[in-house]
Amino acid sequence: MEMVPGMAHKKKGDEISFHNVWLEALTSRCPMWWCRTFTLDSSQYGLPQSRKRNYTVGVNRLRLPVEPRPPPQGLQGSGGYRLQDALHPGLPPFRESECTEQQRRNLFLYKHLAQERLSNSAGAIACVAADRNPRKDFGQWVRADGMVSTLRTCNELEWVFIFFPDGSLRMSRPVHPYERFALQGFQVTHCAGHLLTKSEVLLTTGNAMSVPVVGAVATEILRAMASWGLLAPSRLRPPLPCLHERARALERQRKRFALSTDIAFLDGWRLRLEGRAAKQPRVA
Repeated sequence: MEMVPGMAHKKKGDEISFHNVWLEALTSRCPMWWCRTFTLDSSQYGLPQSRKRNYTVGVNRLRLPVEPRPPPQGLQGSGGYRLQDALHPGLPPFRESECTEQQRRNLFLYKHLAQERLSNSAGAIACVAADRNPRKDFGQWVRADGMVSTLRTCNELEWVFIFFPDGSLRMSRPVHPYERFALQGFQVTHCAGHLLTKSEVLLTTGNAMSVPVVGAVATEILRAMASWGLLAPSRLRPPLPCLHERARALERQRKRFALSTDIAFLDGWRLRLEGRAAKQPRVA
């Protein structure tokens, strides 16, 4: 279960937070489960996004006699990439004239803030939330550390500025909805984004759990299962030759099935033609 950290904060007048109430109810009604909550940040698991979330993990006591442990902060070889790697280089520029008047004012302020921040660092890319006014208290600060702000359902325009070494603006455009999938750790080439509208993509990516974080939590449980002899360590990650051989076998099976289907269809068609020919009177 994933929740925003604010769910663990106590409201004014409450003795405990909603998250603690929910966790106590879950523990009392399901005593056969170990339930623990960890605060994890996706930036520690190879994603260029600072996204802190509370993950509640449950493990069946009867199956695994040890409570769940938090995964290590940062995975070795997790395949992390920079923000530049998540952005598609071939997208056309976005005209700021298509933004609303408030968004254009926000971008004007953010652009100068980004130039000031990047002049004191070695970076050349900044990301801001164009839907948030930087002059207000709830405004998002400029991200000049190679990451984007936390993806939210209410933030439609996650904006990117890329500058030349001399400080002049090189590119200014919003993050594409499909790029939001990549920033959450999904493989964009295999996602179902082409079946969704833009509003649905913004909603699903804003509510999505970061894939590497979920993988880290699951890997830690699998390691505990393997240490207790409940799972063979070799089965955690099958060797690639076996996977390739299995793929080739499935492809051969698919071809044999398709061929047998074609042969059965042709045999049935031949028998029907022979039956029709037998019913027709022979002409001398």
